[in-house]
Amino acid sequence: MRPNTPHLVFTTKHSIVLGGHLYSMSNMQPTFYGIVHCFMGNSLLTNTDHGKTRTLLIRMMQYVYKCLVSGVESDGECLCLQAVNIQLKTLHIEYSKGHIPDLTDKESLVDVLTLTNFCMLVNVLDFRTYSFPCLSDEEEPSPREFDQRIQWDYNDVSVLDREHFTYVRGLVCNFWTWFDCHYEVTFAGSTSPVPNLERDFCWRYLTDQACALLNYKALAEAESFPGLRFCTLEDLERQIDYLFDNDKGWNSKKANRAKFSTLRFSNMDFTVVKRNLPATFIGEYVLLSTYRLIYHTFNS
Repeated sequence: MRPNTPHLVFTTKHSIVLGGHLYSMSNMQPTFYGIVHCFMGNSLLTNTDHGKTRTLLIRMMQYVYKCLVSGVESDGECLCLQAVNIQLKTLHIEYSKGHIPDLTDKESLVDVLTLTNFCMLVNVLDFRTYSFPCLSDEEEPSPREFDQRIQWDYNDVSVLDREHFTYVRGLVCNFWTWFDCHYEVTFAGSTSPVPNLERDFCWRYLTDQACALLNYKALAEAESFPGLRFCTLEDLERQIDYLFDNDKGWNSKKANRAKFSTLRFSNMDFTVVKRNLPATFIGEYVLLSTYRLIYHTFNS
C-alpha cells in the first residue's frame, strides 16, 4: 500500500492484525504528507503515532549522506576512503548505483530534500515534543510544567533522542552545503542558475513547508479538528521558531505565511546539473563508526 493512503482493517472473525512499515526514497513526498496529516489529526486518523519508525527515516538520511557526501559515489583524493568505497560497493548491494538517489533527476532531488526537511522538523513533528514526562493520558500537567515547557522546552523527548535529532540536523546542513558546491539548479525562464542553493532552494523549500504546517494547524483549530493533546498553534509555532532561531528571513516569511497552503514543492519547472568544477566543500566525513550512534540506541 502506498503512503498517505487512508485504510482500515476489516475481518469476519476476531483477529490479531500485524502491520509494518517500509519507507522508500521514491515515495518520500507522500510519506511526509502522511506524517503531517497524522500529526495534525492524531486519533481521528491514526491509532498510534509510530514514533519508533521515524528512526528509519533518520537512517535513510545517514545513508544519503554516506553515499553522496562522504564519498561512496566519489573517487576522492584519500586512498583510505577509496579503499573503503571499493569495499562498500563490492560487498554491500545497498551502495550500488540503483539504490543511490540521482540528484540530477528533479523528482528524485525533491524526494531527498523532503527527507532533509523531515529531519530538520523531526522534533517539531514528534508527538512527545508536546507531552510531559511521566504523565498519563488522563492526567493534566501542572502550571509549573507548562511554564517549564515555555522557558526550557520541557517535554517527553529523551536527552539521547534530542542528541540524535541534533545530529541528523547537522547532517542535513552539511548536505545542503555540499549540494550547493556540486550542483547547479536553473529555473525555466532564467538565464542563470540559482546563486545560493543552500539558502534560495533548500532552505526556501523547508520554510515553505513550515509555513504550510502553521496554516494547516490554524485551519484545523478553526474547524475544531481533534488534534494532538497539548499542541496548539502557539505551541507548534514556538517549536518551529526554535528551529530557525530568530532568523530574520523566517520571521519575514512567517508574517506572510497565508499564501503557503501546500506541502508540495512550489515550482518543479527547473533543471539540475552537476557542476563541471565543484566548489570547495568544507565539511566532515561521516565515517562508518558514526552509524553506532543511531544503531546502538535503537537496538539496545
